Amino acid sequence: MTAERQKIRAAEWLYRWNLSSSIIGIVFTILTFMGVFTLVLGPIFTERFGFTYFQTALLLFLFVLGVIIGFGVYLDKVLKSLRALLEAEAMDESKKGVFLAELDRSLAKVEQSIREKSWPIEPHERVY
Repeated sequence: MTAERQKIRAAEWLYRWNLSSSIIGIVFTILTFMGVFTLVLGPIFTERFGFTYFQTALLLFLFVLGVIIGFGVYLDKVLKSLRALLEAEAMDESKKGVFLAELDRSLAKVEQSIREKSWPIEPHERVY
């Protein structure tokens, strides 16, 4: 095995070790949260709702799962929208000229509206 291959294998194992340590840390954080808040909220939930400690822990576990899944879905949507912003399609020159002409016309219309304090509506414009 060459030295380069050994470095790659060592990097793979370090990555796996780091990933597994992170996962174990997350699991223990969730369990600690559930344990502490089960002990804190257990008597309150027993008194008000008649829940057992197991039901309180299950409720907290479902809450944690909801937060994790909700945050994951939210981040997925945000990252997809950011990726869509970054991966803009290149415009060909004819479309680019038409787009810039429309942009200039729109800016001139806005400036005119500011000066005259009115907004003329053209027949092809969609308004509400």
